[in-house]
Amino acid sequence: MSQNSSSWALFLGFLTGVFWILSVHLGWIGTALGVIGLGGLIVTVIKFLIVLIGILAFLIFGYYVFKKAWHNRG
Repeated sequence: MSQNSSSWALFLGFLTGVFWILSVHLGWIGTALGVIGLGGLIVTVIKFLIVLIGILAFLIFGYYVFKKAWHNRG
């Protein structure tokens, strides 16, 4: 994998985390789960897991993007 390709993959991972966090925050996930007939506690648990994974992706990939940018600044 080339340097440019790995940087692009890290950035896409960062954006994926942002997308999942926003989709839960804006209610898209709850609506989608309601449409397929899920409700109550199971939706809350699924939304919590999605937010947790999104935050971890945001932090981990964001850290690596920042780290690459910091080392390539010169």
